[in-house]
Amino acid sequence: MRLFLKRTRYFFSKDNLIIVFQKFFLALGILWLILEFSAFFFPNFIVRNSSFFYLAILISAVWAIALSFPPIAYIKESSSSNLKIEVKLGDIFSESSDIAFGTSDYFDSEYPSIISEHCLKAQFIKRFYDGNHAFLDKEIEASLKEQNIKGTMDKTKAFGKHLRYPIGTVAVVPFNNRKAFLSVFSEMKPDKVTNISRKSIWESLCKLWDAVRRNRALHSIAIPVWGAGFGLAPANRVSLIQLILTSFIMANKEQTVSQKLIIMIYEKDYHPREMMKIKKLIDTTNF
Repeated sequence: MRLFLKRTRYFFSKDNLIIVFQKFFLALGILWLILEFSAFFFPNFIVRNSSFFYLAILISAVWAIALSFPPIAYIKESSSSNLKIEVKLGDIFSESSDIAFGTSDYFDSEYPSIISEHCLKAQFIKRFYDGNHAFLDKEIEASLKEQNIKGTMDKTKAFGKHLRYPIGTVAVVPFNNRKAFLSVFSEMKPDKVTNISRKSIWESLCKLWDAVRRNRALHSIAIPVWGAGFGLAPANRVSLIQLILTSFIMANKEQTVSQKLIIMIYEKDYHPREMMKIKKLIDTTNF
């Protein structure tokens, strides 16, 4: 109910109502032109007092409202590439797909002393490892060893793990007949705050898609908006989603990564105006 009220308030905002009326009169003008043109050739069938004109007003109103009311999910499929892009609200762990989320360069997993208990990694540990971060640590170590990836020892770090891995390193962890891709996209600073940039996000995304391709992921991959939460990236959510979209589309043009990309947004982070911008971004993206 709270989400619906938030969307409704935005719909009746002054700026959005202007867009609603613009779309309404655009649709009405097109339909009216079609009806007038048809009435010229079929005067006995379409007359000026005909219900067709009232129907045109109704259709225009419904069309304008449907396009202007902020959605909670939006999906677009390309007929040329067979790719699907979806942005939706919800819980990433409830998706029946492989998932990908970011981590710091030490793969620290101990919460709440090092990482927040509200971050995705902590939630992942709680849900699939009974809250025992040591179980996840073993899976990460096994994945890195299998890939022959070695970290650099950092003895100056006063907490957590001491092996540091470069941006873009990906650990692949199995869970519930799916895979979780943990990609290094930030650096852990001495004050336990992560340092993240658009450059590190882009680099980690490009290497993530390589890892997804190598591991033959399921037909879909779900990913949160990297850097929008605890990552504190210096960019807004729409710009971050644009990075994700661009990197995924470019990777698929080289070689198929996955048939569907699902970008997840937490309900608490939902903003109607932002969602309308995201919808427009997807509509104008060629894939």
